[in-house]
Amino acid sequence: MSNVVSLDAYKQRTEASKQPPPSDDYDAMIAWAGGNFDRLLTLCRRNAYWPTWITHQMEECGARPTVAQTQIIKELISTAGPYDLTRRQRWIMWQIADGVLDLKELVAAAQTAVPFAGCTKIDRCVGNDLSRMKTLLVGKEPRQHKLCDAYARGSK
Repeated sequence: MSNVVSLDAYKQRTEASKQPPPSDDYDAMIAWAGGNFDRLLTLCRRNAYWPTWITHQMEECGARPTVAQTQIIKELISTAGPYDLTRRQRWIMWQIADGVLDLKELVAAAQTAVPFAGCTKIDRCVGNDLSRMKTLLVGKEPRQHKLCDAYARGSK
């Protein structure tokens, strides 16, 4: 028995922990994530949950977020926009915060996004969400207005 850890084995385990579970079943996702902050963060972003969901799930498992994790959650809340956004709109906000400012790229990414799973015409859904968000973005960063303005002008 050796106490030496292979770097390749460690990288494989680390990468595997970042990948979301293959199932979209909520119970399977919660079981997969447990109280692991990184996994909960992955699920939160993937499914466009409100960021405080992470804290709630950690508390359900008997864990509390560290100071650094709390700061990450606060940053997510500021990026996620107002509380009354839908999951689709929140997903769009996170994409804009990640630097996706081209409408075609946004629609392409939405094709496989969980919040848009029930939509048949993704481009229209994204456009409608951007139109609704335009009124909610007053006072936000200019880069978030850029995509909404591009859609309002009709550039697709």
